[in-house]
Amino acid sequence: MTKSDTRQLKGLAILMMLWLHLFSDEETVYQCSYGLTYFNGLPLVYCLTRLASCCVPIYIFLGGYGLAATYQTTPDHRLHGGRRALALMANFWLIFLIFIPIGCMVNPDLYPGSWQTLLLNATAVDYSYNGAWWFLLPYVLLTLTAQFFMAHYEQSSRRQDIVMIGVLAFVHVGIYLLKSMLPEGHWLLTYGSWLLNYLSMLLPYVVAILGIFAIWYFMSVRANGGGGGAGGMAKFGTASTHSAKDSGRPTTFADVAGADEEKEELREIVDFLRE
Repeated sequence: MTKSDTRQLKGLAILMMLWLHLFSDEETVYQCSYGLTYFNGLPLVYCLTRLASCCVPIYIFLGGYGLAATYQTTPDHRLHGGRRALALMANFWLIFLIFIPIGCMVNPDLYPGSWQTLLLNATAVDYSYNGAWWFLLPYVLLTLTAQFFMAHYEQSSRRQDIVMIGVLAFVHVGIYLLKSMLPEGHWLLTYGSWLLNYLSMLLPYVVAILGIFAIWYFMSVRANGGGGGAGGMAKFGTASTHSAKDSGRPTTFADVAGADEEKEELREIVDFLRE
C-alpha cells in the first residue's frame, strides 16, 4: 500500500468521522424530517452512522501502518515521535486559540469556564469544550510510544506477537465494558478517559505494525531466495551478500535462478560484448 493509498483511505475515514458527528444524534436527525429515507423505522442517515463508527480504528490502523513503513525504510530507524507529536499539538493549539474566543462570544456561560477546565482542555486531557477532541491526546501518545513498539516487535517471536495481540484484544473489550458500567461523571471517565482511549486504540495500531513488519519480512525472505531461518524479524534488512571472491568460484546464471528479467538483460550484454 503506497503513501497515496493511505492518504486516500485516511480521507475516507475523515469523511466517515464527519458523517458520524453530523448524524449520530437521533433527535438532531429528526429535526430535519423533510426528505428523510427510513430503514426499519429509523432514518437511513442515522443507521449509516453505525457503519461510520469504524472510522477511528481505520485511521489508527493506517497511522500505525505508515509509521511502521517509515521505521523500516529509515536507515537509523528513528521516527522522531517527539517532533511529530509537537507538530500535531501545535496545530491543535492554533485551532484552540481561534476556537475559544469565538466560543466566549457565542456561549460565555460555557467558555472558558474555570482555569482548571481551560488548562485541561488546552492539554487535551479533557474535551468538554469539544467532544471530538477526545481523539487527540491518545493519538499523540501512540505517536510517542511508536518507537518502543517498533523496536520490540522487530526482535519478538511469532508466539510473543500472538500473545500480545490476545492481551490487547482482552484489554480492548475490557475497557469497552468498563466504560459501559461506570456512571456518568465518574472521575475515571472525566480525568482518565484519555488513558482508557489510548489503551483501547493499541489493538488496531499494533495489528498494523505487525502487518507491515510481516510484509517487509516476507519480502526480504523472498529477496534472499526463501531462506528466512529462525531469526525471524530480527534478521530483516540483514541479507547476506557474498561476492565471487568469497565463494572461491565465479558467479553463474544458476546463482540467480528465478530472476528471469535480470538474466535476460545480462545475456544481452554478454552477447553484445562477444560480438
